[in-house]
Amino acid sequence: VSQPLLWRLFGWYRVEITQAGNRTSSEGEKNEGMRLDVASDVLLPVGSRAEVAQAIAMVVPSLGVDEPDRSRADRWMTPIPPSARILDPFTYARRACALTDTVLAIRGGWLTRTFSIIPLSRIQSVSMRQGPLQGGRGVASGRAELVPGRVPSLAAHVEASRALDLWSRLSVASKSSRDAEPPERWLSRVGEVVDATLASEASGA
Repeated sequence: VSQPLLWRLFGWYRVEITQAGNRTSSEGEKNEGMRLDVASDVLLPVGSRAEVAQAIAMVVPSLGVDEPDRSRADRWMTPIPPSARILDPFTYARRACALTDTVLAIRGGWLTRTFSIIPLSRIQSVSMRQGPLQGGRGVASGRAELVPGRVPSLAAHVEASRALDLWSRLSVASKSSRDAEPPERWLSRVGEVVDATLASEASGA
């Protein structure tokens, strides 16, 4: 989920997804050996906060938190420590991450705010790095390896002790999280989220 600076005035957001096989060939180009990119990575070109919540609900089975408004993460995400402020002065106030039973969530961005939601079942591997400046500040960065795409998957400047625990848990969780959601449960969940977000938007209007 991203929100450029000027879009904040109108409460607009954009939702993009990373998925395998998002390239197709047109029938007329197959003989020429050329490929045509399809914009299948755009889930919601522009929409309100309520529409973002609905879009997320349709592609992410569960955020793993008890939060009616699925687009709000302030209550369950952990910000980076104050020691990392000098390493990232512009984005410091927004950087945060969280690991639930079902997803890894990463918040960041400055002029364009970003919020990544990565289902554990889609993570191929995890890695952690610590540069010399990070080492002096007691922080490290971790990355969830995915298929190539547009969704940011780097959690930067996490407190070092927490980063080790986070990526240890993430490695185990990403291997074991392969549960499928029945269609009837998906329809029920989406209906509940749509009703809740529309009611929230109406009460805030």
